[in-house]
Amino acid sequence: MHPAPRRGSLLDFQGMARGMFSRPVAALCLLAVIVGIVLPPTGMGFSTCGMLKLFNMPCPGCGLTRSVSSFYHGQFGWSFHYHPFGWVFAATFLLVGVTAPLPKAWRERLIARLTRFDRALGITFLSVCVLLLAWGVIRILLVTSGAPSQQWWIQGGGVQPPFIQQD
Repeated sequence: MHPAPRRGSLLDFQGMARGMFSRPVAALCLLAVIVGIVLPPTGMGFSTCGMLKLFNMPCPGCGLTRSVSSFYHGQFGWSFHYHPFGWVFAATFLLVGVTAPLPKAWRERLIARLTRFDRALGITFLSVCVLLLAWGVIRILLVTSGAPSQQWWIQGGGVQPPFIQQD
């Protein structure tokens, strides 16, 4: 068995479930689900990403909004093409968001049960963050190397990728 991490260390995830399923976080996740359902999956025709506007390169999160929206509209292939992590975010928003309107007693019982998984939740969260950053670096390398599947980013986030454009 591994020794418990020291309090305050990078791997001390005590309270992860309580924070993740707190009412404000759950309400924000529920709002993300609603926005994802309301927004068109192909985007609004413009990008809000500062990195894309300044450097003509996508940031690690570019495409996540469209990916999540595509996921909620049942367009799973588009979701993956916009951003491979969109499924993870969409599922997390949905799972955490549905707890927002639950009565306090129910949420407290759920949190009490999930507290034993604080370390696993924390490691999963940290892993997703590292993989998201790694994907961002890989995508920038693909864009700069001229990979055909990623050139639509150079034209700006408002342009649809070739797999969606209609003839």
